[in-house]
Amino acid sequence: SGEATGTPSSFARIVDEKSQGAAGGDSIVGIQTRTLNKIEHDTDNIVTLSDNKEFTLQAGTYIINLSAPSYKADSHNVSLYSVTDGGGVSSGTAEFSNTTAGASNRSFSAYSVTLTAPHTYKVEQYTESLQSDNGLGTASKLGVSIYATVDIQKVGTGGGSGDSIWTEEDGKATY
Repeated sequence: SGEATGTPSSFARIVDEKSQGAAGGDSIVGIQTRTLNKIEHDTDNIVTLSDNKEFTLQAGTYIINLSAPSYKADSHNVSLYSVTDGGGVSSGTAEFSNTTAGASNRSFSAYSVTLTAPHTYKVEQYTESLQSDNGLGTASKLGVSIYATVDIQKVGTGGGSGDSIWTEEDGKATY
């Protein structure tokens, strides 16, 4: 019949939200943990948030997309760190937000994983230069400011023509 019969996907979004006019915070020289202080969307309760910085996912297959801004911090990039495993699992795009020109931009990263047990993660960001107050993002003058974002999709088993899930092993895609 061509009708999908698998488990549907679930979606959650975690953000660093600050009040109107509040900047993203100081950038440092080196790696720092980004604030994650609000679950903006999670109708299926697929994620828990703790200490305004770590999130935990239960067993399942996930696609995790994250991004974070930088202002006047020169070279910067975002990464996903597995607290459970004690190491980085995904490095983001290399970006440059010039200290003299006053540039601002975002680094993006994506990660897919199948977990057999709960795992805890945090978002880290490397910045090359110190920028007080707004190095981790400039404030919005219209409503709240959203800085770091983590979008999580829990992938279902599919449906219709089979129960295949895309994985990547040794640089080759398999289904």
